[in-house]
Amino acid sequence: MKNDLLLQLDVVAELDRELHAAANGIGIEVHHGTVKLAGHLGSAAAKGNAERAAQRVRGVTAVILDIDVTEEGSTEPLKELKYVKDDKGAKALCNEWLGIPARRF
Repeated sequence: MKNDLLLQLDVVAELDRELHAAANGIGIEVHHGTVKLAGHLGSAAAKGNAERAAQRVRGVTAVILDIDVTEEGSTEPLKELKYVKDDKGAKALCNEWLGIPARRF
C-alpha cells in the first residue's frame, strides 16, 4: 500500500489531468487512504469530476468532499437547487432565498 504522501501526489496528478487549471483551487489531504478535497470550483460538474478523479487513484479508500461551487469570479457559494412539489414548498423557498413573505403570494 502507498504511503499518504505518494497517494497525495497521485491524486494531485489525476486532478490535474481531469480538471487542468481548475485543480489549482483544490486542497488535498490524505490520511490512511482517505482523501479530503477542499476548496472552490466553478461548477457542480467540476466537483463531480474531482470526486471521480480522486476515486480512480489506486490506494484511495474514501473521498471526503469539502468543495464549494462558486460562480466564476465570485467567492460566494452558489445555492443548491431545491425542487418543490407544491405551492406551499415554493412559497417557503422564496421566503428562504429571497426574503419574500409567503403572505405576498
